[in-house]
Amino acid sequence: MSIVYKKYIPIGITAITGVIVLFDYYVKIPEINSASTILTSWGTHLSYFAVLISALMIVRQSIPKIIKQEKDWYFYGYMLTILIIMSATGFISGIASSNYSWWYNNFYGPVSTTLMAIMGIYLMSASYRAFRIRSVPVFGAMIACIVVLIATAPAGPVWFPGFGTLSQWIQAYPSQAGIRAFTMAAAIGTLASGIRTLIGLEIGFLGAKEDKD
Repeated sequence: MSIVYKKYIPIGITAITGVIVLFDYYVKIPEINSASTILTSWGTHLSYFAVLISALMIVRQSIPKIIKQEKDWYFYGYMLTILIIMSATGFISGIASSNYSWWYNNFYGPVSTTLMAIMGIYLMSASYRAFRIRSVPVFGAMIACIVVLIATAPAGPVWFPGFGTLSQWIQAYPSQAGIRAFTMAAAIGTLASGIRTLIGLEIGFLGAKEDKD
């Protein structure tokens, strides 16, 4: 009986919901369109509760680390403090207020910029390790990356005037072709995963492996 509640009922709810929302895109039946609107609204409200649960989990995990002063506890204290201040300011003044904007611009903005800079350094390091010229395609990709990087650099167009036009051509044609190929592959994979989910073959969303009968 437990497998019915843990597996078949969630799969049935997912399949019915997915079919209704999918049909809403292709057919104009008032009952289906209305049901799809209601289900979409439910999904939006459930996402709000998911964010709330995530915030509560952050508080639950941070407080013991701060009390015990475990490793890097002050980072958890900073995160918890900003979480409380931003949440309180948003509830009291609203997210469109000047107070909320001040906290957002002066705390989230600098941290986001710092993280992006750190990620850029790691990406450059990973690219340097990954691009080892072992074949003609890799050599071509290496040349394209160098051209785009030089053209993007502030002094690049001054030192190499022709690289700007070449960089635009690379980004407009070869790069776009590759991006569209990846997009089409991802779309096909998403479609296949959606079909598997609707017919009950994909059960990863249940949070556990398939139970053995």
